[in-house]
Amino acid sequence: MKKIMLTGLMFFICFKMQGQNLVPNFSFETYSTCPTSASQLTYATGWSNSRNSCEYLNSCSGSIYADVPTNYFGFQVPATGQAYAGALQYGSFSSSYLADLREYLYVPLTTPLTIGTTYYVSFKVCLADNSKYAINNIGAQFTTSYNSNFPINNMAHVYNTSVISDKTQWTTIIGSFIPATAYTAVMLGNFFTDASCAPVFVGTATDIGYNAYYFFDDVYVGLTIPLDIKMGEISARNAGTHNMVNWTSLAEDDGDYFEIERSMDGQSYVKIATIAGRYKTGGNYQFKDERPATGINYYRLKIITKNGNSSYSKVVNLRVKEGSFVLETYPNPVTNLLTVTSSGMVHGAARLSIMDASGKLVRSLPHTGSKTVIPIQGLAAGYYLLHYQDDVTNENRKIVKK
Repeated sequence: MKKIMLTGLMFFICFKMQGQNLVPNFSFETYSTCPTSASQLTYATGWSNSRNSCEYLNSCSGSIYADVPTNYFGFQVPATGQAYAGALQYGSFSSSYLADLREYLYVPLTTPLTIGTTYYVSFKVCLADNSKYAINNIGAQFTTSYNSNFPINNMAHVYNTSVISDKTQWTTIIGSFIPATAYTAVMLGNFFTDASCAPVFVGTATDIGYNAYYFFDDVYVGLTIPLDIKMGEISARNAGTHNMVNWTSLAEDDGDYFEIERSMDGQSYVKIATIAGRYKTGGNYQFKDERPATGINYYRLKIITKNGNSSYSKVVNLRVKEGSFVLETYPNPVTNLLTVTSSGMVHGAARLSIMDASGKLVRSLPHTGSKTVIPIQGLAAGYYLLHYQDDVTNENRKIVKK
């Protein structure tokens, strides 16, 4: 068996996934029941827990323990679609350290692997906001049978040796291997003991427990992942009455093209433009969105190759106004007083609400003018969500209390 260990992270890269993805329900979109609480991974069609109990998070849920994008574990927009999974990779949800505590995600493949054939494996992870630690060695291990309490055996067929600490963007873990066994299923997680890992403190004393908890999305196992379209940075900015989306490709093939997709909630996307590829060796692109939507606009690129295969860029977002309405919050992070300002038309009575990481309402007051100062010095340090609402406009801001 040939094994690749990844020694670095791969940011902002999209791949042409050529051929069949052997992972069913690869982005957790299909479900038997909409999740209503924690520990319900089995509601995602085809997926099971191989050790302890993982979470299934979907925008269909109203529960703080299963909702998307804001949930008990943090804030994250799905890499694809409206759902993702979550699993504990180190430590515990208690305030004390518990050795070798892990959660694994398990899914049968659509067909067994062929012995002696090279397979490519990739999936995306993101460290949850409320994690106190970040960890290395997250990877994929293949198996021929289901085990509800799969052992920690200090091996994985593809894994990342660097600590993944990004709490904002999805990080792609990718590698390849040649199986010596006709494996029938794949598991995701940290298969190494604490003694073989290198946890890094990234949180505060108010984070949930003593843990490294990660979101998972876009799982792929297949015969080829050639780097035909390689993405550089993508960004978006407001330019008054319109938004500008800019991106860079590093390599393309003839016939490749881009579809620009926009979302109002970070979950459901609509195609708003198609841009043909122009640069064999890569180049810079720009798109002008002349009709941006109200509130926060999310943008992503769907990269489509000449043979019809596709993949996605990372998601970027920016605030846009409704008419002349703009909502601002500062400072952020904040220690004592949070200032909220608005300009432009307010439709009816406006209200500001602040929820903590569990979804509990901790502050609520009217926004009667163009400026409201909210005292928050009594709140614990951590992540909060500020919600603005009037009769027409709903906007959210992520707030960090120091």
